[in-house]
Amino acid sequence: MKVRVLPRAKEEVKRMADYANTRWNRRVGRNVLRNFRKNMALLAHQPWLGCLEPLLSDRAKAYRSLVIHKHCKVVYFVDEEADTLVIADVWDTRCEPKNLMQNL
Repeated sequence: MKVRVLPRAKEEVKRMADYANTRWNRRVGRNVLRNFRKNMALLAHQPWLGCLEPLLSDRAKAYRSLVIHKHCKVVYFVDEEADTLVIADVWDTRCEPKNLMQNL
């Protein structure tokens, strides 16, 4: 299955890596990116691994989420016709839940 990362999700991953670079060091920033890529590869092979996202249950698409770090989860949906997993957002779980609902 192909993986497509939407611009919003790319921005969030970059923001998290940049924060890790400045807060700690570049090694930690690289680990953020490596962890993201590793989990995207996992989802490409097992797209139903994440659970249905309860905050987005009222949407037409069946959004799923996978926690990839204690403060971070990937929100995605599967486009079966295109055989593509679409990463819609990467969300800091410490943020207000309604922010996720507004972003998607």
